[in-house]
Amino acid sequence: MPRSRPASPMGAVIALLLFGGAVATGLSIVMTFFRVYRSPIALGLRSSTGYYVAECALVGLFTAVGVLFTRPRAAVPIAAAVAAYVALGVGERIGSAGYVLLMHRDLPPEWIIKSAADLHFYAWDLVAVGTAGVLVGLRFAIAASGGRGASQSQ
Repeated sequence: MPRSRPASPMGAVIALLLFGGAVATGLSIVMTFFRVYRSPIALGLRSSTGYYVAECALVGLFTAVGVLFTRPRAAVPIAAAVAAYVALGVGERIGSAGYVLLMHRDLPPEWIIKSAADLHFYAWDLVAVGTAGVLVGLRFAIAASGGRGASQSQ
């Protein structure tokens, strides 16, 4: 059965992916700044692994959300995963540099950007990659099947 609609133009999909990546980068900047800010307010939350995992998941979600409204082609899930990884990395670096510049302080000694002692943070980066890649991949699978569910197929 022919598809009811053709795939979205690749330029529009890439533009939405870049826009989502820019929004995700801004979110990562704010969350990283809050994470390294020296204050006793919510220190347990900010220094927890769960906070970082939530940051990674939100970056992946915001990177992919614009593409969910299109009919992407096969290579877009890979591009979404790469965009989420870049958004997370850039957001972390700008957020920590912004803290140093705006607060006129050094980074806290317990928080150096992903030091060798905190290798588990590198593994949690895959949450951002996986979230964006899986969401866009599911959207591609739905678009490729023509929007039919398993119970509706003949």
